[in-house]
Amino acid sequence: MQSKEQVVVTGIGLVTPLGCDYEKVWELSLSGNNGVIKLEKSYEALMKYGIHVGGVSPEVSFDKFKGLDKRKKLKLKKLNKSTKMLVYSGLSALEDADLDISVDSERYNIGAIVGTGTALDSLYDDVEVDERNPKWFLETYPNMMLGYLSIAASLKGYGTTIVNACVGGTQAIGEAFKKIQNNEEQLMLAGGVDDKLSKIYASGFSRLNMSSNNTDPESAIRPFDCKRDGFVIGQGACILVLESLSHAKKRGAKIKGKIVGYGNSMDATSISDTSSDGKARAMTQALADANLNAKDIGYINAHGTSTRINDKEESIAIKKVFGEDAYNIPISSTKSLIGHTFAACGAIQSFICIKSLQDQKVHINRNYNTGDDYCDLNYLRNNAVDVDMKYCICNTSGLGGYNSSLIFQKI
Repeated sequence: MQSKEQVVVTGIGLVTPLGCDYEKVWELSLSGNNGVIKLEKSYEALMKYGIHVGGVSPEVSFDKFKGLDKRKKLKLKKLNKSTKMLVYSGLSALEDADLDISVDSERYNIGAIVGTGTALDSLYDDVEVDERNPKWFLETYPNMMLGYLSIAASLKGYGTTIVNACVGGTQAIGEAFKKIQNNEEQLMLAGGVDDKLSKIYASGFSRLNMSSNNTDPESAIRPFDCKRDGFVIGQGACILVLESLSHAKKRGAKIKGKIVGYGNSMDATSISDTSSDGKARAMTQALADANLNAKDIGYINAHGTSTRINDKEESIAIKKVFGEDAYNIPISSTKSLIGHTFAACGAIQSFICIKSLQDQKVHINRNYNTGDDYCDLNYLRNNAVDVDMKYCICNTSGLGGYNSSLIFQKI
């Protein structure tokens, strides 16, 4: 039986409300900077549903990518924001991994797995169907975004899109991890993208009492705090380059982090609510997959959505898995800085885990002041802290009752 490969991260690319340069995003995260802003007039349609603030990511330009010809750049400029964010993140990750798309994409048979959401909103809300661009309906297919990335980066290997709510990006990384670990692939792109700052989603989230009605961007999202009243919608994308350790060493790649565990579960309880049992099973499976004990984990990057139910159930789940140690492990939610990026959140959290292990630092849980009877753990406040750790865990959960966890190891 062939031994399992070790899987490492060699490239990172992202687009977030805190920017598109991942080193700067990391610095801003450690400083506790807020990526949530007051929504401008272009988002006025959302305000009737109580959505006044959001994690708005910057518009991206493809001019910096020398491997793209003018024709490809022109086509990319015409795409919707989600697709642009994904393509930009993918190209940035390849560049960060020192991979040349004009040569290496074919030489290494690079594949990709991407998590994203459904494309219910349209760029043509007020235009009759017969008057729209004849290709408009293709934008409703979630897999089209990866299609555009494959064209831009000349990706010719294995490719698939995962649509599984807020665990999509986590599962994309986890499934790519397993493909490489099991010697099916050597090098893959994996991550997520999402943009739900639209009136369709605003209406749904508001009526389900999931989104915050707070009009102050400085205090709207507050994971685990007793005054939390829902999440803030964010936009974003993040792609990681994953490789087998042997492949990375052979081509002289700089290794940024290592993935060692992956777990999944379903709640089987509710479509819109979440369960501590399901979350606990995902974490326990990830620990077993990594052959680790709960005591080995030095930091938890929580799903932490700032909803009443999620933060309560996640806190209970952490106690179930970590026991008394749960009260000592530092915990923070990256959503407290940028809002909820849905299918992209797990990929962005994975980037945060990698940097946390590299620098042995953990960012704060912004706006956390006082917990409640259930949220009484070590959620970080005030300042980033130094943590001596070898492993950390990233948690995500999604509508429909899905949970995914990833475990990262310090290099």
